[in-house]
Amino acid sequence: MDAKLSTRKNVNMGVMEGRMRLRPVNIGDLETIAVMMNCLGYPAVPSELKTVLPNILNNPAMKVFLAVSTDGQPIGLINLHCYPSLRLKGYQVSREE
Repeated sequence: MDAKLSTRKNVNMGVMEGRMRLRPVNIGDLETIAVMMNCLGYPAVPSELKTVLPNILNNPAMKVFLAVSTDGQPIGLINLHCYPSLRLKGYQVSREE
């Protein structure tokens, strides 16, 4: 899945132009996920994530994606959770991180 990036200035990343893609995370991404979680203010180390990530990856209601630049460098992380909602009479998706 490709998403067009805007060319606005971001304090942490400078000016970004071009395209990025989202890809599902895998168990080999533990180091990258730990870095991203720390950047978001959630202290994490790969050894701690190693126990919970397989549960998330095997949960059909949860999806975790890395945003990667055109040269394959990780630039973002999103964790989505889909669950039934009485209010919506259907499903709702929330962003966890």
